Amino acid sequence: MLCLAAPRDADKAVAVVYPVRVSLPSVLCSCQHEGNLRHHLKAAGIPHEGAPADWAKSDAVRQYVLGSMRETAKIGGLSKSEMIRDVILTPEEWYV
Repeated sequence: MLCLAAPRDADKAVAVVYPVRVSLPSVLCSCQHEGNLRHHLKAAGIPHEGAPADWAKSDAVRQYVLGSMRETAKIGGLSKSEMIRDVILTPEEWYV
């Protein structure tokens, strides 16, 4: 699950993410599926054990998802001002 939030006084948006089965659209990140994210984390040498709720507590996972989303945004032609500032990984599913 993914939500982009940009308060009026913020210069860039923040992504709020729950890393569940189809959480990150392929447009935003190559790790769109829980199994894919687990594979990418393992390949990057980042602990990948546990469930998505466990990953939400990991700064290494947060940094990886942020980097992956920024890289995909660059490939998509977004400017620096259109990039997200940060990623917040949530331990529970939520709905808007």
